[in-house]
Amino acid sequence: MLVEVEKHQKRMSEKYVGWAQGWGVTLAYSVTQSQELSERSVAEAIVALIAKEMETPKNKSNLSLPASVHAVKFAKAIWDHTQKQAFQGFSTEPFFKMPPVTRALVVLKTKAQLLRHQLAEIFSLSINQVDRELENAKLQFSRGKPWIENTQSAHVEFGLEPHTLFAQYLGKDLNLDLENKLHLHLLNCKDCRAQLIQFKQNYEAWEKSIPQVDMDSKTKKFFQTTALKTFKASRKALPNPLAGARKVLTQVQMQALIFGFLSLLFLHYITSR
Repeated sequence: MLVEVEKHQKRMSEKYVGWAQGWGVTLAYSVTQSQELSERSVAEAIVALIAKEMETPKNKSNLSLPASVHAVKFAKAIWDHTQKQAFQGFSTEPFFKMPPVTRALVVLKTKAQLLRHQLAEIFSLSINQVDRELENAKLQFSRGKPWIENTQSAHVEFGLEPHTLFAQYLGKDLNLDLENKLHLHLLNCKDCRAQLIQFKQNYEAWEKSIPQVDMDSKTKKFFQTTALKTFKASRKALPNPLAGARKVLTQVQMQALIFGFLSLLFLHYITSR
């Protein structure tokens, strides 16, 4: 059991470092106005990713750890390590013209690939508010120019505007039934395929425009050590199965009962020969 717990801790530590490298440090740099927002955003994003992972049957396990505690500690480590540089940020980037919450939403959507409902939970927003903030970020990137031209020619009939539908499709926010329905529609609709290709090109260009902080080998080593320490420091000692037995055997009444039971077994052995 102890070996399995240690393996689980190592695996989760590696994931934490991967998340820090992929988007955690970038988020810390991006949300420069508020230490609390940065820590909370990173922590709750990690919790959301762990929750998503644990939802799959193959990953369900009694070895799941208190993710929120570990995530908060690791989020603070990310912030503490980057705060000196974070306030310098990328002030010349257009990205920083957006409000801090919008920046955080964009980083977590594009780099951490969280779902809309996860973002809504993290920032205590409605899904419509999340959609609105992300849409504003896209329009700022394109300087107000629509991502799709000639939307009148689109024949997508899913109760959503084409740009909204495609954004949810590329962001993996569509449910399976709607996604399959869209696939079938695209097979038979040349206009909608052209619209999706155009939207996808703009979406990928938008993703590339978002500032990314890359970790050097020294920083990565720091986070690897921090992640392992985070888990080991809060690891509870496994219960010793003999501890209860020792406590019981020190009781006089129990000792007498066990002695009597052994005596009966010995007597039965003698008389049965």
